[in-house]
Amino acid sequence: MTEQWKRCSRNGRYEVSDHGNVRNRDTNHVLRPRDNGYGLDRVQLCANGDIDDVYIHQLVASAFMKTRKKDTKIRHKDGNTHNNSLNNLEYICEKEKKHGHNLENSTGLS
Repeated sequence: MTEQWKRCSRNGRYEVSDHGNVRNRDTNHVLRPRDNGYGLDRVQLCANGDIDDVYIHQLVASAFMKTRKKDTKIRHKDGNTHNNSLNNLEYICEKEKKHGHNLENSTGLS
């Protein structure tokens, strides 16, 4: 499947793909993800001397998924928080959590 790219809503100098990659639009340089110490991948987006640390799963969801509703979390379906591809992410709310979605052992909720 061809990797699809969309402009990052947080910083227009960058693009995010449905495979969970982030690149600089000017140079096409793909940014290297860094673990936040708790298993979540993040990248640093720079603009006008400011650095913004952002989680990759949030960038993917923002670019490719429906608008996030209040009181929802983004969940990595397979439990692998380094798999930030679109097909591995879903929004989940407190109601779904109560009706059988096992989140107790899932990380990557934000």
